[in-house]
Amino acid sequence: MTPSMLDLQESAQRWDYWIAAALIGALASLAFDAAVNFAGVVMTKGRFTGGRIARPVRDRFEEKFVRIPSGCWIWMGNLRNGGYGAIKIPRRNSQMAHRIAWELFHGPIPYGMDVLHKCDVKCCVNPDHLFIGTDIDNVRDCIKKGRRAILTGEKNPSAKLSTSNVLAIRSANISVKKLSAKYKVKPATIRNVLQRNSWRHL
Repeated sequence: MTPSMLDLQESAQRWDYWIAAALIGALASLAFDAAVNFAGVVMTKGRFTGGRIARPVRDRFEEKFVRIPSGCWIWMGNLRNGGYGAIKIPRRNSQMAHRIAWELFHGPIPYGMDVLHKCDVKCCVNPDHLFIGTDIDNVRDCIKKGRRAILTGEKNPSAKLSTSNVLAIRSANISVKKLSAKYKVKPATIRNVLQRNSWRHL
């Protein structure tokens, strides 16, 4: 039986209904995602978890340390193997607590820089006890405060030569290439010995 014009009109109306419903559902989903993202920004990395919005990072941060008379804020939450505090941040996983302290109170950490301790207490998260620096700044600070001994010569575990080797190299009258082959080190190592860029104490 050939469908009547009325039947065709009713069928078209039903399709229009389902298409409209699908479009409304898609728009609603996009609106929900936008609301979640907005809430995440407003709540400092917050997000919806299990049907509820996660608590702001700052609130969780401030309940995990205690203040002591020295001025340090001692982290009472999770600690990493090195003794530094750790806190879980949505979409960033576990982060070092003192770095988060800097971000919360001072702002973003410049690319490639570290957050160092003035107080030398690894689990301290007092932003006033922190400063920005490089790996080299950290080493210099350690040496300045006597926390890292300077190992010279054979005392240095990375030394490739012995004291007698260095004295022999400096007194030898052969090429760098031959000395490099004899002592099984790179030519640059021999040149540093000869130019006293290394083993300066001899």
